[in-house]
Amino acid sequence: GTLEVWGGDYATFVKAKEERDRNLWAKYHKEQDDIAQLKKFIASAGTFANLQKQAQSKQKVIDKMVEAGLTKPPQEDPAYEFFFPDPGKLPTPVIGVDGVSFAYPGGAPDLFRD
Repeated sequence: GTLEVWGGDYATFVKAKEERDRNLWAKYHKEQDDIAQLKKFIASAGTFANLQKQAQSKQKVIDKMVEAGLTKPPQEDPAYEFFFPDPGKLPTPVIGVDGVSFAYPGGAPDLFRD
């Protein structure tokens, strides 16, 4: 796979990814429709001499599209399911502390003081 870098926050990521997926689906469906139309023409040309040259030309178009690489449909995001076992009842107190404080470095005021 490839690593994709997205800028912005999560909401921006979701919006950009949905837009990208919509565009990829549109491109994929257009390519598939174009190929189906070309194949339909090729099949209907049959043995008519006047249509054989056009049919060969349309087959070359399909071959070039395949050679250049067709658009792959976007993959569905995997669904994850997490399971955390019940820890049961914890005894009180789990840990006891006295005289504890917490602050960010740089002289910021205490966020917590016991």
